[in-house]
Amino acid sequence: MTMGANAYFGSLQLYAATTLPGFCRLAAHQDPDKAVTAIAEGRDAPAIVGDASLAYLIHVQTKDGDRPQDKESEWVVHAFGEQGHELAEQLAATVLAWDRHVRADDNDQHADPVLTVHPADTPDALLPAGDIVDKDHCRLVFRWPGRDVPLPRPVEHPGAEIVTEGVCRWNLRYTRRCSPRRRSTTTGTGCGAHTAAARQFEVSASGPEVWGWQGRTLGRRAGDCWLRVVSAAVDKAGGRLWEGRATADTAVPRSVSRPRLRGVLDWASAGVAYRAELTEYVPVHPVTRGTSALARDIALPDAWWSELKSALATLATVPTDRESVRQGWVDRNFRRFLGIDPVQITETTTGHADLHWANLTREPLALLDWENWGRLPVGYDLGLFHAYSLATPATAARIRREFAHVLDTDACRTGELVALAQLPQACTRGVHPTPTPLIARRAEELTHTPVPSH
Repeated sequence: MTMGANAYFGSLQLYAATTLPGFCRLAAHQDPDKAVTAIAEGRDAPAIVGDASLAYLIHVQTKDGDRPQDKESEWVVHAFGEQGHELAEQLAATVLAWDRHVRADDNDQHADPVLTVHPADTPDALLPAGDIVDKDHCRLVFRWPGRDVPLPRPVEHPGAEIVTEGVCRWNLRYTRRCSPRRRSTTTGTGCGAHTAAARQFEVSASGPEVWGWQGRTLGRRAGDCWLRVVSAAVDKAGGRLWEGRATADTAVPRSVSRPRLRGVLDWASAGVAYRAELTEYVPVHPVTRGTSALARDIALPDAWWSELKSALATLATVPTDRESVRQGWVDRNFRRFLGIDPVQITETTTGHADLHWANLTREPLALLDWENWGRLPVGYDLGLFHAYSLATPATAARIRREFAHVLDTDACRTGELVALAQLPQACTRGVHPTPTPLIARRAEELTHTPVPSH
């Protein structure tokens, strides 16, 4: 992985410190010409320590020039000891994961973690998903993009004399192997299932691990494909979310741009059901990574908006008996989240049901994550999309302008209210904490009723 002179990498050390077992800083007390390490004298570097082994990370300039834009540097991992090879893989994969999920080419779009602070005696079971850092008086939980699974605490390594024989030098073209510590806490050995699926599909998974909410899914790049495995207890498997991607692939016209499904594999083992889906790999990044909400206004070309309007209009014509939003949910939850009597869903359409910025790529547009598609109230998709844009007034206004033919109708008001009611529920679970006040304000504009506090 190379970077230009103006690339921002300020969060890389925090990312490594909160996600890597055995993280430390390695200080150099000698000039590199006289010492074992390549760290400049008086400086230090992020490192991880194993049993009588270590690996550390530095960046070296690989291209010089008179102008800043002509200069380039490359991240390099150095490792020592018997476990050096494995530690180097782990450290290199961490940088690649940070590059994919956190860093952005536009420094203003760089993603930040969600940090929550909890009393020191809070048990693990009551902590939200994330990477845990224990302090004397509190427990910190970092939720980084691409790491949405509860993880155990880092392994403590005993002190050991560092072995300097067998030095190896790696550039960042390596990826992390699956290990037991990345196992889903609810569904068993997700990494082993992913490896088994790759073997059956005869592909080689080489990208960083991307875990879904609560460890229910694990995805990795595999050449020009993306391999995703979903798991659940056998009695919980199947149904709308389980079948969503496969049914969308056959029912939704190809003019709606999305990753094409190349293969599906189902199996069960030890009371756990698995479904593996091999789809096209989409090389274009989503508009946001690690969060569904837009934090800053974004300038997208007119063609992008036209493609989105066309895709949603085409999707609306697809016949299906899949229900993404049910009247029963509205009846049970409207008073709780909006403080008003339930509305009646009278006009429905076919929609994506999870339309937000992390599921839309930049140009060329592609719609991602089709698990939940189906019948929903008119205006639900656009109400959801608009709600995730409330922190960016110019973009929210663009949405209302582009989709005025839907958003300005009475039917859409019902769909938007349903979307606004569902979002606070997700916010109370820590899924989308940032836009909560904006969502409440928008709901109050529509209902003229204060939203209950939670």
